[in-house]
Amino acid sequence: MKDRLSKLTVASGILGLVLLFGVMLSGAAYPSLVFRIGAPLGLLFVFLSVGLLGLRYVRDICEAVREKQWMLAVALVMMLLVAGVLMLI
Repeated sequence: MKDRLSKLTVASGILGLVLLFGVMLSGAAYPSLVFRIGAPLGLLFVFLSVGLLGLRYVRDICEAVREKQWMLAVALVMMLLVAGVLMLI
């Protein structure tokens, strides 16, 4: 990992997945307190990880443009566009 943002992204994703798998393995359903607290927290950490990943890509694009690495910048922008189109489908 090259910086703190990458480490935070990975840690947030892993924590969210561990919480979600813990809720699934416990077999808890709606009235259970484990489900009502664990599932939303797990989803929150996973979506936070996705947001941080997008922020990291934007930062990488800015660094590539600043260093005049045009092919890398174009490739990253195309990856973001493809991910955006896939989310709309």
